[in-house]
This record gives sequence, C-alpha cells and structure tokens, in this order.
Amino acid sequence: MDNVAKEAGVSKQTVYSHFKNKDALFTAVISLKCRQYQMDEEHILECPKNLKAVLLLIAEQFVRLLHDKDVIAMYRVVMGEVSTNVHVAELFYEAGPKQAMQILKDYLLQQQEIHIPQQHLKHLIMAFFNMLKGEHHMLSLMGLPGELDEQQQRDFVHLVVEDYLLILQRHAS
Repeated sequence: MDNVAKEAGVSKQTVYSHFKNKDALFTAVISLKCRQYQMDEEHILECPKNLKAVLLLIAEQFVRLLHDKDVIAMYRVVMGEVSTNVHVAELFYEAGPKQAMQILKDYLLQQQEIHIPQQHLKHLIMAFFNMLKGEHHMLSLMGLPGELDEQQQRDFVHLVVEDYLLILQRHAS
C-alpha cells in the first residue's frame, strides 16, 4: 500500500479511504482492467447479437486483454506469489477468469439457438477461454517473442470462434 500511495502521489490513508485493504485494491485493479476490455456483464449480456457475434466480441476483447503488458505483468506477479501466498491467486481468479466464465455461461444459458447440457457447460466454457490463450499467451508469460499483431489477433479469434461453434453444435441437445 505504501508503493501504491507513493505512485499515486497520495498518502497511505487516502488509499485506505478508497480501498478497505490490499485485497479490495487488487480486486479493483483486475475488475477495472476487465471493464477496459469490455469483459464485463454490461458489454456482453446486453449485446443483442447472435451467438457468433457475441463469441467474436468476447474472444477479441479477451485476446486483446491477454496482450496487454500490464495484464502480462499481473499474471507473472500472481504466478510468482502462488507458492507463498495462494490468496493472491484466489483473488485474481475470482475477479478475472471466474467472472469472464460466468458472463459467458449466463449468456449461453439465455440462448435459444443452442442448448448445451448442464453437465458439459463448464467444460465447454473453460475450453473456449483456453483455446483463446493459445501459444502466444504462454510465450508472453515467459517473456519470449510471440505477440500477435492486430490482424493476426483477428485471424486467430475467427479461427477459434469457428472451431468453438462446431464444438458447441456437437454438444447441443
């Protein structure tokens, strides 16, 4: 909290007046980053588009999020803290990945065009996000070259969404 206050140019007391504790601050940072990339209910659930369009929107924003240097740094910090402070990983998971998966689940449950059996839903949602991580995400976490430019990101996203729609059709009842 001292570093946050120093970086923001305010007192530590000011930081605590906005955030109850470090957990609240960390969660707020993750939530803000998700909102910046429109990975929140407001942008997804209210989107009156067809399934493919919504999957493309989620996928494009998620891949852009994964290419954000701040997000990569945050992933690295979380992974570095896991062995000594698993609580940081839990906060990260709850505020980021779990929220994104819940938003997609809620959207899929509302869809009339495709009905996915409940026993497959969680697995299929996790598969979607894991497909989007791809090799470029792993390379970026390790500090190796592998970043996709905007056109490569779009091409990758379209390929993943097309494949994912085939998977959903296979599992639809």
